[in-house]
Amino acid sequence: MFRPQNGASHTYKDSLIIQPKTYGLKLYATNTASAHLISDNTIENDGSLDAANRPMTFSFLNDQVERQVFNNKHYIVTSDK
Repeated sequence: MFRPQNGASHTYKDSLIIQPKTYGLKLYATNTASAHLISDNTIENDGSLDAANRPMTFSFLNDQVERQVFNNKHYIVTSDK
Protein backbone atom coordinates (compact mmCIF):
# COMPACT_ATOMS: atom_id res chain seq x y z
CA MET A 1 0.00 0.00 0.00
CA PHE A 2 1.34 3.44 -0.97
CA ARG A 3 1.81 5.66 2.07
CA PRO A 4 2.86 9.21 1.27
CA GLN A 5 5.38 10.87 3.51
CA ASN A 6 5.97 14.55 4.16
CA GLY A 7 8.11 16.63 1.88
CA ALA A 8 8.12 17.96 -1.64
CA SER A 9 8.43 15.66 -4.59
CA HIS A 10 11.42 15.88 -6.92
CA THR A 11 11.07 17.23 -10.43
CA TYR A 12 13.56 16.41 -13.20
CA LYS A 13 12.45 18.26 -16.33
CA ASP A 14 14.09 19.45 -19.55
CA SER A 15 17.53 18.12 -18.65
CA LEU A 16 20.18 17.19 -21.19
CA ILE A 17 22.47 14.50 -19.79
CA ILE A 18 25.43 13.49 -21.96
CA GLN A 19 27.56 10.39 -21.31
CA PRO A 20 26.89 9.87 -17.59
CA LYS A 21 29.33 7.53 -15.83
CA THR A 22 26.41 5.44 -14.49
CA TYR A 23 22.67 6.19 -14.63
CA GLY A 24 21.42 9.44 -16.11
CA LEU A 25 19.15 10.05 -13.12
CA LYS A 26 19.04 8.24 -9.78
CA LEU A 27 15.90 8.80 -7.74
CA TYR A 28 16.46 7.21 -4.35
CA ALA A 29 14.03 9.45 -2.48
CA THR A 30 11.19 7.99 -0.48
CA ASN A 31 7.56 8.65 -1.27
CA THR A 32 6.34 12.18 -0.75
CA ALA A 33 2.95 13.91 -0.68
CA SER A 34 2.78 13.69 -4.49
CA ALA A 35 4.51 11.65 -7.18
CA HIS A 36 8.01 12.55 -8.39
CA LEU A 37 8.05 13.93 -11.96
CA ILE A 38 10.57 12.91 -14.63
CA SER A 39 9.63 14.63 -17.87
CA ASP A 40 11.10 15.83 -21.17
CA ASN A 41 14.69 14.79 -20.41
CA THR A 42 17.23 13.67 -22.98
CA ILE A 43 19.93 11.18 -22.04
CA GLU A 44 22.77 10.25 -24.36
CA ASN A 45 24.95 7.30 -23.39
CA ASP A 46 26.90 4.40 -24.84
CA GLY A 47 24.06 1.87 -24.51
CA SER A 48 25.38 0.20 -21.35
CA LEU A 49 22.90 -2.04 -19.55
CA ASP A 50 22.53 -2.61 -15.82
CA ALA A 51 22.52 -6.00 -14.05
CA ALA A 52 18.81 -6.46 -14.92
CA ASN A 53 19.54 -5.85 -18.63
CA ARG A 54 17.86 -2.39 -18.63
CA PRO A 55 19.30 0.77 -20.23
CA MET A 56 21.20 2.89 -17.70
CA THR A 57 18.90 5.87 -18.02
CA PHE A 58 16.90 6.07 -14.76
CA SER A 59 17.38 4.26 -11.47
CA PHE A 60 14.78 4.19 -8.71
CA LEU A 61 15.08 3.11 -5.08
CA ASN A 62 12.40 0.48 -5.70
CA ASP A 63 9.13 -0.01 -7.56
CA GLN A 64 7.15 1.42 -4.63
CA VAL A 65 8.39 4.97 -5.21
CA GLU A 66 5.53 6.85 -6.86
CA ARG A 67 6.64 8.61 -10.04
CA GLN A 68 5.33 9.98 -13.30
CA VAL A 69 7.64 9.48 -16.27
CA PHE A 70 6.71 11.30 -19.51
CA ASN A 71 8.27 12.11 -22.88
CA ASN A 72 11.90 11.29 -22.08
CA LYS A 73 14.33 10.46 -24.88
CA HIS A 74 17.31 8.11 -24.84
CA TYR A 75 20.00 8.18 -27.51
CA ILE A 76 22.83 5.68 -27.85
CA VAL A 77 26.08 7.03 -29.23
CA THR A 78 29.04 4.76 -29.86
CA SER A 79 32.59 5.95 -30.33
CA ASP A 80 34.76 4.93 -33.27
CA LYS A 81 37.90 4.51 -31.15
